[in-house]
Amino acid sequence: MTETAKFFPNAGHTHQTAHQELEALLQTLHESGTLRLLQGFFGGFSEVTEVLVKQMNEPAGRKLLGNLTVITKTLTQSEPKALDQVLSGAAQALDALAEVGRRRPPGLFSLFLHMRDPDIRRGLFAVMQVLRGIGMCVHRAADESDQRERLAHQSAAQLQRAAPAY
Repeated sequence: MTETAKFFPNAGHTHQTAHQELEALLQTLHESGTLRLLQGFFGGFSEVTEVLVKQMNEPAGRKLLGNLTVITKTLTQSEPKALDQVLSGAAQALDALAEVGRRRPPGLFSLFLHMRDPDIRRGLFAVMQVLRGIGMCVHRAADESDQRERLAHQSAAQLQRAAPAY
């Protein structure tokens, strides 16, 4: 039969009381400055939470919370490797944008010649896929808005027909 494993923390078997160990811990926290930091944080905790709650009740605070929720939801649905690739590409694009801003804008013929570069075609296709996704969302939102509007008109018409004439 297997013997159950027992756990004994290897904390240097001192025969200190709990009070002495707590005192030593407090002294260490004090010497490192951590105790002062914790005291400052928890000492002002009620004021900080009061300000946060007040801000969250404002329209901008509610928008911030909603946006954070959307970002969190999106990040939990995305594969880390894909997100890393997109953000790396965005960082490279930002670096390139600084250089592009210093040059004269390219002409149409120059733009056409750049279409021979496979990386440009890949990037353009990626942007087109993003635009497709945005377009689908915009179209879906417009359809839902139109549907709500039609339902509102139908309901108003039904109410008018059902109302008694005086």
